[in-house]
Amino acid sequence: MVDFLGEACANDQIAAQFKNGSRNKTAIAENLDRLEWFSILICQEENHIKYWQHIETS
Repeated sequence: MVDFLGEACANDQIAAQFKNGSRNKTAIAENLDRLEWFSILICQEENHIKYWQHIETS
């Protein structure tokens, strides 16, 4: 899971969960809500910290 304590670090961690994500990390960071809506990412919040996780699809 990825937390948003450090946004730049979080963007790298989110991008790392995707194939070729490092090339697309800006687009991924800008579209987190859309990725969640399409069930590509899930968001959980604990203690006011958001955690994002890539959902494996087949």
